[in-house]
Amino acid sequence: MSQKRNQRGIALIWAAVMLFVMVGIVGLSVDWGKLALNVGQMQNGGDAAALAGAQIVKFDHEGAISRAREYGLLNYAEKQAVSLSTEDGVDIVLGRWVRQNHEFFPTLDSPDAVQVRVRREDGLGSDRPPLGLVFGPMFNVPTVNTWRETIAWCLDSSGAALICLDAAADPALKVWGDGNVDVNDGIIHSNGPTEIGGSGSMDTGQLNSVGGTDPLPEDWGKYMEQPFSINTRDTNPPVDVIGDPVAANMGGINELTVPTTQYGTVKTATTQTTADKIAIAGSGTYELGPGYYPSGISMQGNPTITLNPTLGWDSSMGQAIYYLGGVGLYLNNGSLTGHGVTIYITEDANPGLDFQGNVTLDITSPGDEAGTSVDGMAGIGIWVDPDNPNPLTLNGCSGEGIQGTMYFPGSHVDCEGTPGQGSPQIICASMDVTGNLNVGVNYDQRNSGIRSYRSFIVK
Repeated sequence: MSQKRNQRGIALIWAAVMLFVMVGIVGLSVDWGKLALNVGQMQNGGDAAALAGAQIVKFDHEGAISRAREYGLLNYAEKQAVSLSTEDGVDIVLGRWVRQNHEFFPTLDSPDAVQVRVRREDGLGSDRPPLGLVFGPMFNVPTVNTWRETIAWCLDSSGAALICLDAAADPALKVWGDGNVDVNDGIIHSNGPTEIGGSGSMDTGQLNSVGGTDPLPEDWGKYMEQPFSINTRDTNPPVDVIGDPVAANMGGINELTVPTTQYGTVKTATTQTTADKIAIAGSGTYELGPGYYPSGISMQGNPTITLNPTLGWDSSMGQAIYYLGGVGLYLNNGSLTGHGVTIYITEDANPGLDFQGNVTLDITSPGDEAGTSVDGMAGIGIWVDPDNPNPLTLNGCSGEGIQGTMYFPGSHVDCEGTPGQGSPQIICASMDVTGNLNVGVNYDQRNSGIRSYRSFIVK
């Protein structure tokens, strides 16, 4: 009998243990469900914040941070608003999403992604306490520290600094030798293939190469000064051929009718004549007014030329434009300055545009000079007729460069020096960058068209 009583005592002990275990399991289930709900709410807050910030990160960095914080705070977890640190770079970080490597690269240089971390941890203050548990205190675990992270990316461009329009060119953009293409706060878009090799390099926020790349995107690491995303027609979501944004801003127009009777005016220290048959060449100081120059402008022998948009020009004729035939614009030593002007290379100019030697170039478009509009015609610094078949050579420009779009919609461009310093946008049919040089573009969101606000959660 005593043995049976002892067995009944053991059963009671086991029953108590099992009851405690069952309470623990039920408590764990309740706390797990509560945590899952609250963590899901935190994730929703992080997702909303990252998506909101990524929509505008390409053209408003400070606004992206503010917008991410604003949208994140509209979400709740455990009946308290999701809180994000007001200190930049802590809970909200701007950077680039490198899609071919599936990684986030923090940077303020041309960011296209936003990383948001929503935290509920010890030491963050009363507005962000750890998540509380219901049954946890029974096991001396009253709270749990947790965090959720989201990265959202904006694929769509808000305009491009360098655009190669010819989808049939192979490649449409080639960077070789010691060539470098450096795009400040903008992207590169090539409607055709992009090729890079040798010691070539790129620094851009994003490369859209519709026709693919050589080498493959995952093998571009050594060509990047900073990591960036490479997008092609085969990526998901894909990129596609884009139209000419300057022509779109002008109702589809990409060339002008040359006023062959409205000749330009040439002024020296002693004379002023109409330049119906005069090519500007040789040393000396010249002041030129807008109009048609059948022989073009040839700078040799170190001349100093100033383009004066009011000299001999009737403002009722519209924008001050220099129409250059003959040799077009041939620069080999000397200085060329023009503020508030557009240079137009005509269809029959040959070679059309050729920069060589030691040239100081300071050209500002009418829109850039006025500070009002830099889209369409107002923002063009140098314009080559799309029917001009001659390739363009840019080699050896110094000085302030061109504050205006370099617009060559039908031309192949050979870059063999240091062109484009200060230029805010280059649009061409195709481009080769070779030799020991740097092509720099300081993009300012001109000709961006309708900005897209699509953003995607990528991690």
